Amino acid sequence: MKIKLLFSGFLFCLISWGQVPTNGLVKEYDFTFGTNNQYLTSNVQSNLQSGVVNLSRTGLNGSVTTDRLGESQRAVVLNGDYYQSGGTEQQFVNAYTISFWMKSSTVDTNSRRIIDQKGSSPSHGFNVILFNGKIRFFQDFGYGNTSITDVGTVFNATANTVADGSWHHVVCTVNSTATSVVLSPYVAWTINYYSKVYIDNVLVGTANQTVTPSYTSGQLVREAINRFQPLYFGSYPGNTTATNKYTDYLDQVKYYERELNDSEISELFYEGHPQQPIYVNANATGNNDGTSWANAYTNLQTAIDNNFYKDDIWVAAGIYTPTSGGRNSTFLISDRMNMYGGFNGTESTLEQRDFRANVTVLNGDVNGNDNSNVNPTEPSRADNLYHILTLKGQISNAIIDGFTFSGANANGTSVTSGTPSAQYLNNRGGAVFVHTYVSNENIKATFSNCTFDENTATDTAVYANWFSTGVSQMNHDVNFESCIFKNNFSTQNAQVLFLGSNGFGQTHIGKVINCLFYNNTSINGPAAIYFFTSTANGGNSLGVVVEVINSTFSSNNGNFGNTIRFDNSPRVTMINSIVYGNGSTTPLSGSSYYTTVNSIVQGGQMGGSDTDPLLDIEFKLTASSPAINSGNDALVPGNILVDLAGNNRFVGTIDKGAYEYDASLESNEFQSFSDFFIYPNPTYGTIYIQSQEVIKRVELYSIDGRKLLETKNSVIQIDDLPSGIYLVSIEAENNTKGSQKIIKQ
Repeated sequence: MKIKLLFSGFLFCLISWGQVPTNGLVKEYDFTFGTNNQYLTSNVQSNLQSGVVNLSRTGLNGSVTTDRLGESQRAVVLNGDYYQSGGTEQQFVNAYTISFWMKSSTVDTNSRRIIDQKGSSPSHGFNVILFNGKIRFFQDFGYGNTSITDVGTVFNATANTVADGSWHHVVCTVNSTATSVVLSPYVAWTINYYSKVYIDNVLVGTANQTVTPSYTSGQLVREAINRFQPLYFGSYPGNTTATNKYTDYLDQVKYYERELNDSEISELFYEGHPQQPIYVNANATGNNDGTSWANAYTNLQTAIDNNFYKDDIWVAAGIYTPTSGGRNSTFLISDRMNMYGGFNGTESTLEQRDFRANVTVLNGDVNGNDNSNVNPTEPSRADNLYHILTLKGQISNAIIDGFTFSGANANGTSVTSGTPSAQYLNNRGGAVFVHTYVSNENIKATFSNCTFDENTATDTAVYANWFSTGVSQMNHDVNFESCIFKNNFSTQNAQVLFLGSNGFGQTHIGKVINCLFYNNTSINGPAAIYFFTSTANGGNSLGVVVEVINSTFSSNNGNFGNTIRFDNSPRVTMINSIVYGNGSTTPLSGSSYYTTVNSIVQGGQMGGSDTDPLLDIEFKLTASSPAINSGNDALVPGNILVDLAGNNRFVGTIDKGAYEYDASLESNEFQSFSDFFIYPNPTYGTIYIQSQEVIKRVELYSIDGRKLLETKNSVIQIDDLPSGIYLVSIEAENNTKGSQKIIKQ
């Protein structure tokens, strides 16, 4: 009797944060204590216009202390002392950034100088002040005809309290523009300086000031900072009023002579934070703070909202339903969010999870009363959410992995004009909705190892994207890897919509890899995917650029058997895929050409092979399938090593479709153990063997048959082996044997 093996497929994500910005960095003080007053030394040694870059200290009351990460002697508490360094690096500085961490509980109406760099004759430069527990940022800029004679002020007052006894990250930036018009004999100048204040990676204050001087001769000169003026922390010489001194905690001060952008400011905020999972378990009974499985959050959105440092979120098996706003409730994903489901609540590494066994549901059925009629008009679905999960605004590299999306019902109305941020489509994207509404916003996300089951919509049930009307230059990059789309129902459109309008700079790129679409229904549209590129405003084929790779589409029910539709989307390419058994010999339709490469398409459309792929009832290849070894290896991304089932993706030449056929998996001897399980597979260095039998011997072989290792251990380290395919052979004390291919990444 054959025992079916369970494979623990996984995606191991090594977070690769962007680099902390160094371009334009002139001074950096991390206050790490060491010999010879090391804590006063700048990590950057620049050639300044005046003075030295290292700090000097005035006063003897301050001390080094524990920083925001809990590391001792890596921050300072000023306690009446102040520090100073020399001036700035270059002439005519008109853009800069000052970044620092602070901790204070002082709330009063005194102007306490945290950072000060303001010169005289005439006075210009900046102050960062703590006033009434909030940040005030003053920028006085100087300008004149040949020399500095006049001053303008940009005042930026924030409303966010920072004096709450916790560490906060503060960033102040300045930039400027100057334009001129010749009105002989005068030259009319328009000078604009603007400032921004960020607190804890959120833009909380903006301000600007415009002046229009006119001069008859000479050349306009202007600068934001008097380059000869020292930079002070805590106070400055001549300040004899104790209440105007900042006396509390300070750390990680960085000064740049350029304006940092939002992404760079994010890198400063995340710098040094040790990445550790945030735990979510609907059945946890501990402290509900996400610090461990025992104390896991029970509410997923709470974990998302409290993930300030963008740690991975690990979610245990269970059902999770957003409930904060009626049918408009949704899990709102923020920037740089990685979220993994499929845990049993005991794992200590991502490799240990089994997302197939530990089903983690993101649920749209609020009342839990859906019946078997999967239709947007079904009364029992009247309470269901319009969108289960939403990505809105700027999102960088989000990963959603190991979840089942079920129960969405996008049967609402839409507003596609007016205020961009207020536009919505409640008839599309029931499971996942993607929306940008500010110019130059981008969304990049990957959905891996997810199942989309029994979602409904009057338009698009599973996935849809939207660019707000009236806003240009936005990009969506959304990918689906090893996902299953089944039993979804859309009235007017497909289950998945890729939308772009290149005439307005609105583009959608992406990949659909190792995915299976089956038993999906559309009354008036394609049953699976719709690619639509608008030609408005001169739009061209670059609006939607998507590759469908090694995916299978079968047993779907679209309008006239239509499974996939392409409108004005010739940049969509289908590679190593199967579209067969959908009730029509014309499953592909549309108003433009598209490309099929090494694919089986019933009816032979667009060069596809009109050959029965001989699938079994699970849409896997049978032994005589013509899809076996008939794909193109070179067209598959290098990071794709396993198929939809988690098995080796390359057995000989890659097969067509979502599943790879491997004859060794059909062997009776291979299945001789009653419970034989190797995980994780693929692995980055450690494999675990579980068996009900007592293990007598474990042998590891290379793909060419060389024995590399023999042991009795059930935990094997293969860190030192190169990436590739290996064979694990196991013999039990009762002389039964088993073997399994593994992939070392």
